[in-house]
Amino acid sequence: MSVLGRRIAEDAVGDSPLLVVAVLTGAVFFCVDLMRAMAGTDVELEFVRASSYGSKRESSGEIELSALLPRSLAGRRVLVVEDILDTGHTLARVHEELKLKGAEWVKTAVLLAKPTRVMQPDYVGFDIDNRFVVGYGLDDAGRWRNLPYVGLMENEI
Repeated sequence: MSVLGRRIAEDAVGDSPLLVVAVLTGAVFFCVDLMRAMAGTDVELEFVRASSYGSKRESSGEIELSALLPRSLAGRRVLVVEDILDTGHTLARVHEELKLKGAEWVKTAVLLAKPTRVMQPDYVGFDIDNRFVVGYGLDDAGRWRNLPYVGLMENEI
């Protein structure tokens, strides 16, 4: 985590604070640890809720966004933090919305990235196989987020 945080901090040098946008709910755990690893970097924190899973283990393909930043992002540098990049459709939609709000640049950091993704994030903690995982913010219909590790579901699809 510290290596990833330092790399982001080096890339994010600028005159204004870096705006970190955590995608709720799963990215909160990763985002907090990542921001701690960026100690010494001037950052601000906001949240967006994005979902395409509902209570299922597969993305519906329909992305619901709520609580997206209401203010202008003109000239801002934004880092979007997501727990897992599965298909990439949700992250691509959040990225697009932030650019439409005027962000100067938008970078993406994900804890886990699957090979099925349609986009390449700027920062990846770990690449994983196309398996269903829970813990450290990742859930199965709202459960198991609080596990202090990432684990495979025993009865995965």
